Amino acid sequence: MLLIGAFSAALSAASSSFAALQVFYNKAAWEQAVGSSTTVDFVQPQSIFLTDEYVDVGLLFPLGDALAGPGNGPSGDGWSLFGADPDDNATLQFTTPRQWFAMDLPGSLTFTLYADGSPIGTKFAFSTFTGVISDTPFDQVFIFDGIQVDNVYFGGVLAPSVFVVLASSALVGRSRRRSERSVAR
Repeated sequence: MLLIGAFSAALSAASSSFAALQVFYNKAAWEQAVGSSTTVDFVQPQSIFLTDEYVDVGLLFPLGDALAGPGNGPSGDGWSLFGADPDDNATLQFTTPRQWFAMDLPGSLTFTLYADGSPIGTKFAFSTFTGVISDTPFDQVFIFDGIQVDNVYFGGVLAPSVFVVLASSALVGRSRRRSERSVAR
């Protein structure tokens, strides 16, 4: 019985480290869900390795593994963020915890959200816009798999009731699609 209790506690602790993430591929829907956000467009006078250029809006690049440079992205401003380490990755660090993050991109990539150094969720971005809302505040985003990001958007912390509404609307939509498939069979 003690072994079952220990296993149950370990399982509970492990599963609590992952956040529920609501993913959006429609920018207007994401913007409606989060309200206001901060935008970083990476437009600079010349190509540079980023560190603290955006600290005034709460964004750092602590590892110096990101490059702002000319790029072809959906915004049309001609500037993008690129991974600058040998594996083409970039680490974005927020000065205060956030609960929403989004990006415009011309291709695909993978990103992981972190809270206090622990991963809380990984997602694949394959649309010209990908946004997430997390039920757990995060302070870092690690972007990998050959990155080019046109703009990033991020914001504060949602009231718990807002995330509950978003999560339940996603579940209703999912169960509706399942019942429609069952009827079609």
